[in-house]
Amino acid sequence: MRVVDQAHATGVGLDGPFRVLRSSRKATSTSVAINNAGLPFPVSKGKLYISVTDPAGEKRTSSIDFDPAVDSMQDLATRISSLDNLQSSVDSQNGQLSIFAKPGYRFDFTGNTETIPGLAQFTGTAVPRFSGNFEGNVNRNIAVKIVGSGTIGLTPGLTAQVTDVDSGAVIAELDIGEGYEGGTSLAVTEGVSLTFSNGTVNNDDQFATSLVADSDSTGILAALGLNSFFTGRDARDMQVSSRIMENPRDLASSRSGDLADTSNLAKLLDIREQPAIGNPGMTFQDFLGDVSSEIGFQVHSQQQLENNISVIYTQVETEIASVSGVDLNEEMLGIAQFQKQYEAAVQVLRTMDAMLTELMSLVR
Repeated sequence: MRVVDQAHATGVGLDGPFRVLRSSRKATSTSVAINNAGLPFPVSKGKLYISVTDPAGEKRTSSIDFDPAVDSMQDLATRISSLDNLQSSVDSQNGQLSIFAKPGYRFDFTGNTETIPGLAQFTGTAVPRFSGNFEGNVNRNIAVKIVGSGTIGLTPGLTAQVTDVDSGAVIAELDIGEGYEGGTSLAVTEGVSLTFSNGTVNNDDQFATSLVADSDSTGILAALGLNSFFTGRDARDMQVSSRIMENPRDLASSRSGDLADTSNLAKLLDIREQPAIGNPGMTFQDFLGDVSSEIGFQVHSQQQLENNISVIYTQVETEIASVSGVDLNEEMLGIAQFQKQYEAAVQVLRTMDAMLTELMSLVR
């Protein structure tokens, strides 16, 4: 449940990002640390990325740091509410978290590449824009710094230097000076591109963005049941979410909501090959094979035991019959012999009776 729900939570259905979302799993308390809140799945310290899409379709992605040993559900709601155009509240009576987007806005947990980054440290008139889908396996933070001042596509030597924030390594040197045509995509790294509109840039202008491979390293989405595939806490009450059953379009098959995008469906299918069960971990296929083999062995053992017991039972019956049984032929022969002996004895008695009768008559 946890592995499938975590993969499902980081995608969206065909209707795209959410306006409102409510958790399906209830905490026993919303004010204590999450580790003590009675949630069914473990939560780790890490980051949760939330992407917000504005009415024009532009996407901004922000991250929230979360420590389940310290932070409560109320703390999580407060941090979500601190993000632009989002509001979150906690129902302390039912132990559930709700997230709302402001009118015209939507949100998701896909961690998709944000289109226009924060430009607080960018003073030029040209507008930078990211595009593409990050294909890396590890989250990365990158910063872009302008080297030189002038007009995009006209001033010689203008460069956008892309740096990995964590390592400090320069990823790319993008030429945006003379000869560059505004709006042309420039490859940055691992499927992500950057464009600049026509306009000006100034030396040391900079902006940053996060490239997200894992949008929830904490596991809080599955634990709370936010955009989950299943409801329930364990095998006793496990069910497919009624939201998906009533509207199959809510199945999070994509990361964008586009009909042709099945990237998250592929992610869900890949779970079959992940060591998600037991310790050491087994894949679903390995687990099924292991269970089938164990059941087959037990059935075969029971059948062998039943056959052995049946053979022993037959042997015991035969031995009992050999000791206590009666041979009818022998008994009939014995009865015939006793009958002949009885008839002979009767004849002797009759003869003796006749002799005595005759003797008595002579005496008289």
